[in-house]
Amino acid sequence: MSVDKSEIHIDPDAPFENDKLDREDTARKLTSLMLSFEDSLVLSINGRWGAGKTTFIKMWNHMLKNEDTAKSLRFNAWENDFASDPALVFINEMTEAIEDDNELSADGGIETDQLRVIGKEVIPLLLELSIGARTATLAEKGIDAADSLFQNFEEAKSQIHQFKEELKGVAEQIQKETSAPLVVFVDELDRCRPDFAVELLERIKHLFDVPGIVFVLAVDAEQLANSVRSLYGREMDAEGYLRRFIDLSYRLPRPSDGEYVQYLYSRHDTDELLRGSDVILAMLAVAKQCADHYDLSLRAKEQLMLRLDLTFRQLNSGLGSMPNFLYPAVPFLVALRMERKDAYEKLIRGKSAEKSIEEAEVFTTGALETMIEGGFSRPNMSVRPQYFLEGVNRAIAAGESDFEQALSQISSRTEEVTNMDPNSWEGSVQEKTELERRLKDVLGTMREIDSHGGAQVISQVIDAIELSGQLEQI
Repeated sequence: MSVDKSEIHIDPDAPFENDKLDREDTARKLTSLMLSFEDSLVLSINGRWGAGKTTFIKMWNHMLKNEDTAKSLRFNAWENDFASDPALVFINEMTEAIEDDNELSADGGIETDQLRVIGKEVIPLLLELSIGARTATLAEKGIDAADSLFQNFEEAKSQIHQFKEELKGVAEQIQKETSAPLVVFVDELDRCRPDFAVELLERIKHLFDVPGIVFVLAVDAEQLANSVRSLYGREMDAEGYLRRFIDLSYRLPRPSDGEYVQYLYSRHDTDELLRGSDVILAMLAVAKQCADHYDLSLRAKEQLMLRLDLTFRQLNSGLGSMPNFLYPAVPFLVALRMERKDAYEKLIRGKSAEKSIEEAEVFTTGALETMIEGGFSRPNMSVRPQYFLEGVNRAIAAGESDFEQALSQISSRTEEVTNMDPNSWEGSVQEKTELERRLKDVLGTMREIDSHGGAQVISQVIDAIELSGQLEQI
């Protein structure tokens, strides 16, 4: 297993074929919008870590290339943040991409050599100016150093103007060839070291701000703002500062709980672990319902699905094989540990199952259509989700020492209610019928647990959940 989630395969000829979040329409609408701009444009695609920004950017980039809508290139900022100045590697990658494009290289090609030449001259000046401005004041440097700094500033202004004129010519040539701007996707900006991330933004604004070039930045705006504050101080108006460099910001729509849980499940190889089980859909349905019930953030959903994978991985290897019918209980218990730790702790210590049973009551038939069925040894047995979870909860609370006693008590209570004279029942017939169903489902679940090892198999589940709960993805 790799803890890093496997990347979704992207077919250049059909880039959105494996899109799990239905974002192709978004890419097409944003393409139409950005192609309508004649001037330069910096568009940020904003989303928290794990929101699928990189996958979206890659698919979008392939779509533009595949359909020949516009010339585009993707720059992975994080892979290049070792450089002394981001513009150095940025200019190099951009010019190489243009030169490697067969269509743009035809008929003499688009000249980019001068961009490299001027870039090598202007970057050291910019680097000195930016470092000088951050590390010391002019007063601290002294008059001679200040004069030198101003002289370099004037020289840098001249070099920047020359560079932008050359870049403008390249952009005009590309627009003439393609009738569209050059689209530059910048990915993983928020993962870079703060100085590199901020300097790259500054370079884009000061060096590459010319008509005919559109920048699309994949960012976590909150994380990027933190990078700004780490450089310029906690009191810095980071959001206002970023608005100087970003023209438009588009927040990726938050996928529905069901969509995102399914997406995360597909990114792990958990399905390979559970292949052949007839309760996978029920397990995923419970996971989706937990995400909705606890209003989990994207980060919390990622933790939920990672911990599910880690739990099932343990249960299918070192700790022995878990019966299929228990799979749907795992996401509930993992989520309970994450969001209702007090109820979870009381449950596994045998102090009380009532709080956890209350949490399970959200899984009503109306809220969760998928029934917990299949995997049971008894033919034609189906159990309502909330009562299945109650049975698991009662088995956990009883533990190995009191499991048989708890099973006997539920069995006696079920028989008592079933055989009770309707005339002696104080409630409605409907209430009696529902209580009978509840007791039978709880009893059936506990009997099934008993047939697969009783409280011992439950202990294995809890041990696996505990270890998974103590692991975090860094």
